[in-house]
Amino acid sequence: MDPFTLLTVGPSILRGIGSLFGGKTQEVADTVANVADAVTGQSPEVQRQRMQEALDAMPPEARVELAKIANEAESIKADMESRRLQHEEHRLEQVQETARTEAKSEDEYVRRTRPWMARWSFTASFVYVAAGEVARALGADTGADPYILGVLLSPAVTYITGRTVDAFSPHKGPRMGENVIPFKKAA
Repeated sequence: MDPFTLLTVGPSILRGIGSLFGGKTQEVADTVANVADAVTGQSPEVQRQRMQEALDAMPPEARVELAKIANEAESIKADMESRRLQHEEHRLEQVQETARTEAKSEDEYVRRTRPWMARWSFTASFVYVAAGEVARALGADTGADPYILGVLLSPAVTYITGRTVDAFSPHKGPRMGENVIPFKKAA
């Protein structure tokens, strides 16, 4: 049995699984949870080694209970991951729906705002990096900071990612940019 599985679910979930089954399973779960508590904050290698030592020290009859705990822990981890992915998928669907609604809007300002922000974001990022590199070449200690660059680039990357995801996703209605009235210059 991989001790990492028991460490990743955490002591409170281990105790909860033990109380779910009760009896000998609860005793084994409490023992494993106590070990998990004791190794919290240590390096992953030390955590895994200490957990393996505790598992090896358990009597053979406790291994049956340990298998029940590990199976339930895996089930809980799988359920948590499934819910996280469903939430992320729903969030992305909402973002795409908002972008599609904006693209179909009759109001030109609403239709043009995201692309405009993305262009300015990219331009500001380019100017920032160029200025930082010129400053470094002239003797400054540092150039462009990657964290600031990330903040400046985030609107452009978000827009481009949204357009890419939208282009390859099956959905109803026009894609972003389709059936949009072209930008007309004032005469």
